[in-house]
Amino acid sequence: MTINSRSQVGWLVLRVMLAWLVAAHGFYRLLSGGTTGFGEYLDSQGLPFGLAIAWSITLTECLGSILLVVGRFVFPVTLLLSAIYVVGIFMVHASNGWFVVGAGRTDTGVHAWGQVQLPLVTGGGAGGDG
Repeated sequence: MTINSRSQVGWLVLRVMLAWLVAAHGFYRLLSGGTTGFGEYLDSQGLPFGLAIAWSITLTECLGSILLVVGRFVFPVTLLLSAIYVVGIFMVHASNGWFVVGAGRTDTGVHAWGQVQLPLVTGGGAGGDG
């Protein structure tokens, strides 16, 4: 295996692992019926159209994770996901401490790790067409 092919495999593994983290957010919310509660939370924070925003985020995570795995539209997907998670860190997780776990709550450390990794994937290879 050449250095270049090892690099391509490394980028692929990173992209698939990030896709798994993103999918865990979106598909869990979609399959558990959590999108409505998420929308209600967004409404309670004063955002207009909370349910529409919640569905947009959920579907972006579901479709975005699939696109990351297959290496399509990697650059715009990672930019969009990064924006979603930056807002999530500041709106939800920052006030709850660094490590927040439990059903319906996630670990800010995972979000921070994703914020570091998502932009890196845009510069990698392994089939990402950006």
